[in-house]
Amino acid sequence: MKAKLLQSTVLWTFLSAATLFVGCSDDEDYRDVDGQSPTLELTSDHIRTLTGYEFKIAGKIADKDGIRSINLQCTELYLDKTIELSALYSEPLYEYNLNYGFTIPEKTKGDSFTIKVTVTDLGGRTATNDVLVIRAERISLKISKIEMNFF
Repeated sequence: MKAKLLQSTVLWTFLSAATLFVGCSDDEDYRDVDGQSPTLELTSDHIRTLTGYEFKIAGKIADKDGIRSINLQCTELYLDKTIELSALYSEPLYEYNLNYGFTIPEKTKGDSFTIKVTVTDLGGRTATNDVLVIRAERISLKISKIEMNFF
């Protein structure tokens, strides 16, 4: 009886230790390089546009750990776009040139919108910048008559 109890104890101890060592492996195969948040440099933080015309959100993104994703979000513009770079490319990207085109939908109300651009690196750290988008009014100019006198 004591031998059976000793065998059970040894077996359970071995299984518990094996679970701890095997179950805690890192599936991501990620190595932290600098521990810093990504850098996000947008070419403009203020854009003027018209409804129906495409505008671009552009900039340079860099991170020594590798860039995981870029999220562009603005509820008023019905914009919630995530670009998963880690899913699109087989190797991590350390620099990326953002050039995202977007058109203000016709049903949008309001004239001023803030688009939040968030970059996430492979370590889960983020950097965020805002882009202010102003919807301009169309201006029509009517010239009826031009008179010129020359001497």
